[in-house]
Amino acid sequence: MAEIDVSVIIVACNRPPELERALRSSFAQTGVSFEVFVFDNSTDGRVAALISEKYPDVIYMKAPSNTGPCVARNRCAEHAAGEVLVFLDDDAFFTDNTTLKKVSCAIRAAEDIGGLAMTFVEPFNPRNKLDSPLAGRVPPEGMKSFVACAAAVRKSAFCEAGSFRTALLIDGEERDLCVRLLLKGYRIGYVAVGPIVHSKSPIRDTGSRGVHAIANQILFDYWYLPGPLVLPSILRHAWKLLVYRFSWESIPPRLEGIARGIAGCLRFRDLRMPMTFTQWRSYINLPPHGAEPIPMYPAALEGHGSIADMSYVCTSNP
Repeated sequence: MAEIDVSVIIVACNRPPELERALRSSFAQTGVSFEVFVFDNSTDGRVAALISEKYPDVIYMKAPSNTGPCVARNRCAEHAAGEVLVFLDDDAFFTDNTTLKKVSCAIRAAEDIGGLAMTFVEPFNPRNKLDSPLAGRVPPEGMKSFVACAAAVRKSAFCEAGSFRTALLIDGEERDLCVRLLLKGYRIGYVAVGPIVHSKSPIRDTGSRGVHAIANQILFDYWYLPGPLVLPSILRHAWKLLVYRFSWESIPPRLEGIARGIAGCLRFRDLRMPMTFTQWRSYINLPPHGAEPIPMYPAALEGHGSIADMSYVCTSNP
C-alpha cells in the first residue's frame, strides 16, 4: 500500500445521511494518498452500521460516551499516518476532487505553514459571511485562524502546539489552536479550492454551543491577551454577549456561559500563555477565515467506499 499523505478526520454525531455525503465526497478525492477516520460520538448505532455496511476502508473509532470534537480529533490524530490532517465536519462535504491534493502540496511547499484555511460556503447561514472572497487578499503573514469545517494542519506542528485543548469542549477550539501555532512561529495559510459546503445541520445543539462559546471567549481573553488587556476585555465581552439580541429567555444560559468562563480561568490558569503587545497587534490585523460570499450551492462529489488511485506524488505547488 502507498504511503499515506493525508488523513481526513470526521467527527460524527447522530447524522448518518450527512455523514454519508461527507464520506462519498472524501472517497472521490484523487491525486493523493489518503485515509479517512470517523470518530463516532453518536448516541445510537446508526453511524456504526453505515460504516460497517458501506465503508470498509474507514478507520472507525468510538468512545463509551460523547467526548466532544476536541478529544475526538486528538485521538484520531494520534493514530493518523498522514503528515497532513484535514478536518471535515460530518455536515460538510467536498465539491472539488483535488482538494486533498492541493492541501498536501501547499503544506509541503512551505515549511512554516502550520495550518491551512480552505474555501467554504454556508448556504443556509445568512450571517457570518465574508464581504469578499479570500483568494488574492491574504497577506504573506497569513491568517489569524481557520474554521474547523474546512481546515488542515501539519501533523508535526499540531503536536508541537499541543493539539486541541480539551478544556474548551466545543466552539472556538480552532481559534485557540491557531494562536498556539502562531506563537510557535508557524503561519496559517489559505488555499483556494472548489468550495467545501458546510450545510449546518438542523440537528445541531445550538443552545449548548452558545453557552460554550461564551465561556470559551472569556477563556481565550484570559489565556492569550497581554496582562493589562485581560480584565477590560473579559468585562467588555461578557457585557456584549449578555445584551446581544437580548431577550429575557437568553439571560440564564448566557449567565451560565459567563460563570463557566470565569470558573475556567481559575481552573485552567496554568494554561495562560499571553502574547506580547507586538504579537497581539500583529494578530488582530490578520484576516479571519469565514464562509465565502458565493451564492451557488455546489453538488457533493460522489465517491465509493474504498480508496482507488493513491499513486500521486506532488512535485510542484499548484
